Amino acid sequence: MKKNLICVVLLLAMLAVSGCGGREESSAPAEAPGTAEATTLPAEEISLVDDSLSFEFDPEDVLGGMNCFLQEQYPGLLEEYFDDFRYVDSLMINNGLGEVITGWVCFTGTPRAETGWQQTELNGEPVYCRSVNLRRESGTRWVAERSFPMEPLQQLIRYELIEGSGFGDFQQAEYERCVQGLRSARLYVSDLGESYTLTDPTALRALETALTPIEGENPLNGLPAGCTHSDPIYLDFSDGSSALALIAGDGSNAVSLWDGVWEICNSNLSIYELFGVERQAAGYSRDAGGLTTTVITTNDYQSYGWDHEPVVLSRECVYDKNGCRVEERRCIVSADPRDRNRIATLDYRGEYEFDSQGRQTVKRDYQDNTLVETSTFAYDAGGLLIKWSISFPDGGGCFYTYDYDEQGRLIASIYHFADGREGRANHFYWYDENGGRHEYAQDDSGSPITDDGQPIRRG
Repeated sequence: MKKNLICVVLLLAMLAVSGCGGREESSAPAEAPGTAEATTLPAEEISLVDDSLSFEFDPEDVLGGMNCFLQEQYPGLLEEYFDDFRYVDSLMINNGLGEVITGWVCFTGTPRAETGWQQTELNGEPVYCRSVNLRRESGTRWVAERSFPMEPLQQLIRYELIEGSGFGDFQQAEYERCVQGLRSARLYVSDLGESYTLTDPTALRALETALTPIEGENPLNGLPAGCTHSDPIYLDFSDGSSALALIAGDGSNAVSLWDGVWEICNSNLSIYELFGVERQAAGYSRDAGGLTTTVITTNDYQSYGWDHEPVVLSRECVYDKNGCRVEERRCIVSADPRDRNRIATLDYRGEYEFDSQGRQTVKRDYQDNTLVETSTFAYDAGGLLIKWSISFPDGGGCFYTYDYDEQGRLIASIYHFADGREGRANHFYWYDENGGRHEYAQDDSGSPITDDGQPIRRG
C-alpha cells in the first residue's frame, strides 16, 4: 500500500503530545514600527511530495506514548520513501480540545526518490525537519495538512525541573517571561510561501513587547476555533540563542512561545503588521479614533466536579493608539451547571488605566456589568511594581508589597490585610546561577524557615 511521506510526519505529530475568530477588516491599518524585508526564499524549497492526507487514528490505541510510536512504528510508514529512516526529535503542541496538533518532526534518512525537501542541521547533524499540522475531522478521522520546512528550534521555558534539594531531588525553577535582546526575527507565512525578516531595532523592540505576556493574564486554551494550522517565527537573540514562536495561521491575536502555551499578543498591531505582511489578520478591526479591537473564539472544557462540559470562550481586547490594552471582554457559553439542559452565558469585562510611561495603574473587573473588584498599582522610580492593592464593593480588600534585589529581581511578595497587618500568603525567592527563581520554605505564619540563621531553600 502506498504511504505518503508526510502522512508519517503528521501521524507522529499526533502522538507526539501524549480558531480563528472572524471580524470585518479594519478601516485603516496602524503604522508598524520599523521595516520588514519580505522574500520568497529559494531556500524555502519546491516540494515534490504532496503529503496532505486523511487517516484513521485513535491515540488511545497506542501504547507507550509518542516516543514509542515515533521510534518503533513510525519508521515503517516511511519505508517506501526513505532508507535508514531514524527519528531524531519533535515538538508537538496539543491545542484546546485536542482537535488540532501543531509543531515539527525531525528525522534522518536517504530518500529513494527525489522529494524536493531540503535539509537543515540539528546539533551539527544534517536532518529533515517538517511542519506538523493535524486536525481531527470527526471521531478517529484525522486530516494532515501539507508540510513545509521548519527549523528544529524549541520554545522558551518558564518552568524547569532541575537537580537540587527539593521534592524528589528536583526543584522547579521559574523564569521571568520578558522577551528582550532580539537580534533578528523571521516569520514564515505558509499560505503565501514567503518569509519576512525583522532586523530594525525599533521593530524588534515592538515585537519583544508583543511577545511578552501581561503578568497574571489567563492564557488561551489553544488555537482559535476553526484555525487549522500555525506558522513559525524564528527568534535570534543577541546572546547567540534562538527560540521558536508559533502564531495562528490566519494571523489571529494568538501566539505560542512559552512552554507550548497559547496567549494573547500584547500589542495593538497584529503580527502581520509588525512584520509588514500585506494580509488582513483575522479578528482585527480599527476605528477612526485609533482604537484596535481583536476577537478570538476558542473551544474548551469546563469542569463541574462530576464531568467536563464543552464551553465556547470569546475574548475581545481593545487597545488604544499607544498599544495599551484599555479593555477586555470575555464571554463564556456553556451548559448551566445547575441544569445541563440549558445554556448559561457569563460575561466578564476588564477596564484598564495607564500612566504616561505606559504602566498599568488601575484595573476594574466586572461580571455581567457589575463591578466586582478594583486593583491599583504603584511603582518605584525605576518602574518596578512595589504595591498592588485590591478593593471590593463591600469595603473589603487587601494589598501586596514587593521587594527586589540589586539586580531588580523579585525577592519577596508580602500579603497585607486592608488595615496593614501582614498575612500568611507570602513568598520569598532566591535565584540560581542560570537566573531560575525558587522559593524559600516558610512556616504557617508566612515567615521564612531558617537553619542557623539562614533561610532554607526549597524547590
